[in-house]
Amino acid sequence: MLDMESWVITMNQRAREISRGGEEQRNRKRAYIYRLPAYVHIEQGDFVYRPYKVSFGPYYHGHESCQPKEVQKESCLIQFLARSGRPLEYFVHALAHDVEDLKNAYDKLDRYWEDDTEAFLRLMILDGCFLIQILRAGCAFFYEDVSDSPESGTDEISVSEMEYYVHDMLLLENQLPMLVLVMLFSAENDYNRMEYVQVTELILKFLSLLGTPVLRKEDTEREGKHLHRRPQTGVDFNIPSATELHQAGMGFTTSKKTSLMDISFGRRTLKLPQISLDNVSKSSFLNIIAFEQLHKGAGNEFTSYIHFMGSLLQDSNDVSLLQSRGIIRTTLRRDEVAELFSRLRRNTVINPDKMLAYEYWTVARRVRLRFNKMSNEWRRDLFQTYLRSPWAIISVIAAILIFTLTIIQTVYTVLSYVNRK
Repeated sequence: MLDMESWVITMNQRAREISRGGEEQRNRKRAYIYRLPAYVHIEQGDFVYRPYKVSFGPYYHGHESCQPKEVQKESCLIQFLARSGRPLEYFVHALAHDVEDLKNAYDKLDRYWEDDTEAFLRLMILDGCFLIQILRAGCAFFYEDVSDSPESGTDEISVSEMEYYVHDMLLLENQLPMLVLVMLFSAENDYNRMEYVQVTELILKFLSLLGTPVLRKEDTEREGKHLHRRPQTGVDFNIPSATELHQAGMGFTTSKKTSLMDISFGRRTLKLPQISLDNVSKSSFLNIIAFEQLHKGAGNEFTSYIHFMGSLLQDSNDVSLLQSRGIIRTTLRRDEVAELFSRLRRNTVINPDKMLAYEYWTVARRVRLRFNKMSNEWRRDLFQTYLRSPWAIISVIAAILIFTLTIIQTVYTVLSYVNRK
């Protein structure tokens, strides 16, 4: 039997272990940069979630495909410092104050980064400055933004590699905390309180180069107002294909905004945000869907969009129709686009614990109701015009038979002529 002193020591030790475990659990709950389970990499293919050229953050740091860019990161840091006119220690001090929050942003941080705070800070600064320079270079080139011209220190970034950078920036496991960019911007600009807004706008401006719909803050605020109006489970996103809707008399047009939630249906016209698709779209889409599945604060907006578009795009004819209306821009073949959405839709399950996108649920419901009504009107018109009386039915059948027999007679005439030859 333990004496009192040993018992006290043992109980205190166990309490400390529980306390540490609880703290670690709370830190994990605050994390928003995740590591995917191994089986996900196996199911979809490791290339879907692995960066091509550049690593951001600790998960892929030192990976062989990203190693050549480490030297370029140092060059970009030097240009960033030259642009700011401030010494490096100024930025180190700025990030050091929040280093624990930066570490806690990662779901599964290796012990090396946990223990070596200086190495972690060095990583955040190098990767953060490199990412900022990519954002500036992209906006300067495509928008000819004078404030981010080549003189601003972005000439180390090759525009020809921008497609790879964009792909790598959208990977779930290849991320930096937003706080890193905000703190670097703030330190560069005398801690202006508007830096968070400016960083956000720079990122959205850059992402608009993709032609991919985005989810803005006003969309999430609008979503919150609809929480009591939409069901959580059992919502059917299945609607007729674009071709079927078109044949029923419905039209398609692009939305005025590029927001993911800018979708509406009225006056027999379905409005959808314009989207650009290329060879990296599958990877980007799967990573966004994975984030919605893993992150507690994320909704099902993008997953809802994929399911909705998957219903519309059943084959290449549907893709061609939406292309002609300017909704889809792509370098892929039409059958590849249809297969992309079909596969994503089959392999993606809407999380029942999360609210569905109210806009997509509402539009899907309205489209189905309108389609059914127009189909019933078509049948009623057919009945009233041609099938009201038995004699009318007989005349319609006779006309069909005559038309069919005429075709058969023509075919036999051609065949007999060919045989004589």
